[in-house]
Amino acid sequence: MKTSLRKIRVTRPSAGVPSYPQPFKPSGTDGVPAKKRVLVVEDQSAVCDLVSEMVQSHPRCVAVGTASDGLSAIELALRLKPDILVLDVIMPGVGGIEILRRLGGSLPAMKVLVFSGKQEPHIVRALMQAGIHGFVNKNARPSRRSRSATPGSTRTSAAPSAWPWPPLPSSATA
Repeated sequence: MKTSLRKIRVTRPSAGVPSYPQPFKPSGTDGVPAKKRVLVVEDQSAVCDLVSEMVQSHPRCVAVGTASDGLSAIELALRLKPDILVLDVIMPGVGGIEILRRLGGSLPAMKVLVFSGKQEPHIVRALMQAGIHGFVNKNARPSRRSRSATPGSTRTSAAPSAWPWPPLPSSATA
C-alpha cells in the first residue's frame, strides 16, 4: 500500500516568513519544543525498565508511565494521554491488539510503536489494521533496534511513522 505525499505550494510568502511550510512544534513555556510524553507497556519488568531508561535518556522524550498488563495500559493511556505508546503485543489479560481496539479513536494524536518478538504475518496485519505507526522486533540485533527506534524522531515519507523501522516481511503485507 503506497501513499503519496501532497505537494504544498506557497504562492505569496509574507515578509520574514519562510516560503515553505513549517512543521508544527509544540513549545513549552520557555519556547523550547516540548518533550514527547511516552507510555511504555511491557509485561517483562527488565525489558520495561530498559525501554523506560532509553526513553528517559533521549533529550526529546520523557517516560510518563509504565504498565505491565493490558487493563492498566488502557487506563493509563486514557488518563495520561501520551504522545507515544510503546506497546508489546503479548500481555497478561488484554493483549496489545485488543488494547489498540479498545483505545480506538480516543487518542487520535497518539503514535504507537510496537516493540515485540511476535512477527507472524497475521499478527503484523492485525496491528497494521489497528493503526500502528512503527514496529521494532525484540529479537533483532541491538544495533538494528537502536537505529530503528529513535524516540521522538519524525520523518516525512510515504509510510506513516513515528520512527523509521525495519521493513515488514513481504508475507505480512500480502
